[in-house]
Amino acid sequence: MPHIRRQPCVFSGHRLLRNLKLQKINALKKLKINYLLIGIVTLLLAAALWPSIPWSSKPENRVAGIIARGELRISTINSPMTFATMNDKTFGLDYELAKQFADYLGVTLKITVRQNISQLFDDLDDGQADMLAAGLVYNQERVKNYQAGPTYYSVSQQLVYRVGNIRPRTLASLTAEQLTIAPGHVAINDLQALKAEKYPDLT
Repeated sequence: MPHIRRQPCVFSGHRLLRNLKLQKINALKKLKINYLLIGIVTLLLAAALWPSIPWSSKPENRVAGIIARGELRISTINSPMTFATMNDKTFGLDYELAKQFADYLGVTLKITVRQNISQLFDDLDDGQADMLAAGLVYNQERVKNYQAGPTYYSVSQQLVYRVGNIRPRTLASLTAEQLTIAPGHVAINDLQALKAEKYPDLT
């Protein structure tokens, strides 16, 4: 085990109090930055939605309709990153953004939880939702029919396999029984493109 040298450090009561104050100030600064970022994204969402939204053929302004209704209808899925409830408290980044956007418009927030991504887009098509807030990934096929909001974080797709099974090294080593994808997931389009270009046996 490598030996790690550490410089001795002795704190007097005064210095300890000073350092605790500095830590508290730094924590508050980080908290303010996080809320500032959420506020910026909220304003970007407002700017993106203020014109007539192309997923509806109706000419009236969608935001004006939301304000007149007094309710912002959001469809989402249960996920710690997007929307979840624990001990009677609701949390999740997408939930926080939707809540602040509703507050910005001066309306109440109505959340509908769906089982999968396909059901989310069904809500948009049927007029049951004004927006989707579920950590959705930008996709060229989706933007043909729906307007995407601003990007606010990045993700990478990962292949997860069961412990104890042989680890797949490439997509070519996957079998039909091994590969399972949730309905409507953006990875389906990516895998279809890979199948056409490089992995014809991928199912």
